[in-house]
Amino acid sequence: MEKMLNVLILRHEKGYNQFELAFLLGQRDLYIRDAEDPNKKLTYSVAATNQFRQILGSGIQTIVPNVNQRPSYAIQILQAVDEADKKFYRAEKKVDNGKWEFLVSFGEEPKDLLLPSASSITSEQIQAWVDEKYEGNYFYFPKTALTIFKDCERHFREPIRPIFLAEALQSYTAKKKAPRLIKLRDKFNSWDVFAKETSDKTAFFKVTIERFLSSDNPTLVECVFTNTEAKRHIFHDSWTAFTDVHLDAQSQLPVWGVVACLVIDRYKIKHPITGKDVKAAKISTQAHWGMSTTNGLNEFEVFDDMVIA
Repeated sequence: MEKMLNVLILRHEKGYNQFELAFLLGQRDLYIRDAEDPNKKLTYSVAATNQFRQILGSGIQTIVPNVNQRPSYAIQILQAVDEADKKFYRAEKKVDNGKWEFLVSFGEEPKDLLLPSASSITSEQIQAWVDEKYEGNYFYFPKTALTIFKDCERHFREPIRPIFLAEALQSYTAKKKAPRLIKLRDKFNSWDVFAKETSDKTAFFKVTIERFLSSDNPTLVECVFTNTEAKRHIFHDSWTAFTDVHLDAQSQLPVWGVVACLVIDRYKIKHPITGKDVKAAKISTQAHWGMSTTNGLNEFEVFDDMVIA
């Protein structure tokens, strides 16, 4: 509960409504609303903390309570209900003097709510930026909403409203005909990503860029993944084939990358260690970029959560 309240206060300071924070997290529209509802059981995971740090620009101490120290205070949530049965909440903190101090008021927020913001960038400016990126190669690799948001802020050199970016992206994801932007689910990280649709239904699977191979060719890297039988496979190619995040000899490796593929089939298998039924995917890397491993292989069976499709 305290972590939820910390995030709520921080997002108010940034001027993000519930929908905007959910968008930047790559989660469903009502995710933050449900997490902030004391009557529901949804709580923020440990994995979400790092995303909150990046989105809200705060240290971990301002987000996560110190679990190793017994608190010297109490927190209470007061609930009120209006005539339309809409609930409102007020959080208070009891400190050493025994008095209850106000923390924050909250409740369900409309999707288009514009909280006070330091941004002066208009929705038209952001739409023009997205249009330019769509026409280029920017969406060739899958990108999270947070990555796109950070790139957009760097372009304008000042804060932007996440809702304006979400609406600009929707102008392409809502198109009924290809080419368009499609929203994929990165099951490995449990967030949404955006990529430009292709006529051949390109998918992507996760790989690890481990090292640079030669000083004679400063872009050549070794990229690895393991199949469902824990067999290691290796690609050798330029880092630009796996990511559009710039890499050089000073980059800290390993980092995640992706390889374009075609999903041939999906089915269940017995996990080789646990023996439980798990989802697997048969993929081909030949149908798209013509990529093969150092052993000349281009068809593989991988665990389904490694595939973004």
